[in-house]
Amino acid sequence: MRNKTTYMALGILTLLNVTALQAGTIQVLGSSEVSHAPDSVSFTINIHAQCYDSIDGARQAADQKSSELFKDLNKLFPIKDKNNQISTHGGYTQPFHGGYRPRNAVAACENTFQKNTQITVKTSNLNNFEDLFNQTQDLAYRQSQPTSKVTDPITFVTMNQPNPQLSAEKYQRLEKQAIAMALQNAEDKAQYLIKGKNIPALKMIAVNESLPNNPGPIPMRNAMKSMAMMESTNAPIQFQDNIVRKQLSVIFEY
Repeated sequence: MRNKTTYMALGILTLLNVTALQAGTIQVLGSSEVSHAPDSVSFTINIHAQCYDSIDGARQAADQKSSELFKDLNKLFPIKDKNNQISTHGGYTQPFHGGYRPRNAVAACENTFQKNTQITVKTSNLNNFEDLFNQTQDLAYRQSQPTSKVTDPITFVTMNQPNPQLSAEKYQRLEKQAIAMALQNAEDKAQYLIKGKNIPALKMIAVNESLPNNPGPIPMRNAMKSMAMMESTNAPIQFQDNIVRKQLSVIFEY
């Protein structure tokens, strides 16, 4: 897993993003991009108990499976801090209606109940994550999964794809770096425009963020590639760098 930060100033000499407002002012668009490897990854395990005749039956089935998984997961992920957590949420019981029994098309699971519980795992152990994630899948899928619509009482587990993340502190630091780079990019453009025009100096008088396109501390669409498919416990896992981009509209006075 790479642990480096890369920087890129975009379009230093691009004149299409430069506007002359009036005599004595120049408006330019400064752009920048900062990338860094994720420092943690999270995923969610969903426990489903469906088609139980009573509220207690659905609750007990889901709670038993959740308790077993929670204990096993704490053995796999023993470290606990802000980047290493295991939490349980959801867990309310509600009515359930299943599919139809084959051949006679009789409705199944009428007037039954279900309980859905989620366990979220967050870890900074990226070097060993592929092995840990495979072990987690082995634990989660020990019980059989429904092959079609549920027609009988069953408790089963599904999993979401891993989500690589930057910590809030790391994201804020990268964002500050991206802003500084975008401002420098804007100044470089403005300096290019006044080159050879006997203008002594530029003064920055206004800055506004233009077309923000950052998805936040968890930029998923640029950070996920070659994810493990849930049907295979041997698929490789590779995370791309998280990217923070900034575009600033800057007005200079001269």
